[in-house]
Amino acid sequence: MRPMQLAFRSPALFAQTFYRYYFYRLFPGLTGWNRALAPVERLSLHNAFDALFEVNSAELGDSNGVRQMLLGCYEIYIQNIFCSVLRPDDLFLDVGANAGFFSVFAASCVGPAGEVHSFEPASRYFPLLRRNADLNPEFRIMVNRIAVSDKPGTATFYPAPPSHSGGSSLEAGWLDSATRDPEETVQTVTLSEYIQSHKLQPRLIKIDVEGHEASAVRGLTDYLRNASIRPFIVCEITSEEALGRIRQILEGYGYSIRDAYRPDTTLKKLSWSTSFDLFAVPPQ
Repeated sequence: MRPMQLAFRSPALFAQTFYRYYFYRLFPGLTGWNRALAPVERLSLHNAFDALFEVNSAELGDSNGVRQMLLGCYEIYIQNIFCSVLRPDDLFLDVGANAGFFSVFAASCVGPAGEVHSFEPASRYFPLLRRNADLNPEFRIMVNRIAVSDKPGTATFYPAPPSHSGGSSLEAGWLDSATRDPEETVQTVTLSEYIQSHKLQPRLIKIDVEGHEASAVRGLTDYLRNASIRPFIVCEITSEEALGRIRQILEGYGYSIRDAYRPDTTLKKLSWSTSFDLFAVPPQ
């Protein structure tokens, strides 16, 4: 989201983001924003518990997103939701974990007695996720090289290169062939199947699957139908059609649908731009 859009949508969030991100870009001489990233850098996350996130710029790229991770200001509005929802001992599911920034961030919220279950099917990025899990042996971070969809089995997966590391998708047309890695065959699972087979009760689920979000949410419905306590959900929405489908599913289970930029306000109507993050609050 562009700075002025964010300023109009949520002035308080813009102020926080400016301080923790734009400041670094406007005053690179003071902050070292433009310095070349070292091959390997680590960030220590301090919430209820300390956890470490490692980036290898040769593997993940030297992008604005990577720099935001290393400065601790990557998608601050999502971080804010995590801090408000997750408690020590909670369980978190990270669907589309990439290198594991939010898996590690969630671990710093739920602590050694909590659990994080992460899903990343891309062969290029799964080793980075596993390495970040191994970097935090005191936390219970379970990593799965598997894709989340609306049915179990196998599927063709279209991974993104480091120049667009967050763009991997199960959707064939998400990236053109010139800007993606060779396609892969991956195992798929539904969230309902995974949760029920592992006897889990997640507090929060984050879904970021580049155009496949409606299928991922549809695969959660069997669990939602029978759950006595339903999870909070943060989901990136990439099309107006996906928003309509997901909203219909979740509102059918009593969820309040909100914009992650303004999590205290029920989402009534959204002027569609490119994408946004939905925050679904379960019935209390």
